[in-house]
Amino acid sequence: MSEEWELDEASGLWYKGADRSQPYASDWTPVPMGPEPVLEKARALAARVLVAGMTTISGEGFPRSRLVSPGEKYVAKDFSSVTVATRQRTRKVEDILTHGHSKVCLFWQDTQSDKQSAWLCAIGEASVAMSDVDDKATVTVTVQRLEMQDYGSHITANGHDSWKPAILERADGAWNRIC
Repeated sequence: MSEEWELDEASGLWYKGADRSQPYASDWTPVPMGPEPVLEKARALAARVLVAGMTTISGEGFPRSRLVSPGEKYVAKDFSSVTVATRQRTRKVEDILTHGHSKVCLFWQDTQSDKQSAWLCAIGEASVAMSDVDDKATVTVTVQRLEMQDYGSHITANGHDSWKPAILERADGAWNRIC
């Protein structure tokens, strides 16, 4: 196998010799292409940032966002779910239970990353579990789609389209990269 670097003119990605399984960016770092490396970076971002914006849909049909703190231990290792502790009488619980709008979005932005440009959006169906103790409730988001952009890690659409995020969708218990 040749060890010479070759540039793919169409994508702007580099390949080492004849091996086309691992693309590299212009700074010679590997570009995460499959679902697993993107999930690894996504979970690390959520753990590092700690606070996410949660958007629900109000009874009037308008989006409503607020900050929540899922924390690292409340993000499933495979990012299939995210859990948020709250109170039973919050608007997020009302939006999910009363208005029939169970689709939600969680959004993390890492302003400390390289180029201060990493962000992650987890979209899914929310359910609420009420506690008998102290007016507590738990919102669990079953994540169906992840969108992520992180220029420092080269996570963008197809590893090179910086105007589009990498997109993963979950089907039949497995993540698939669709962009």
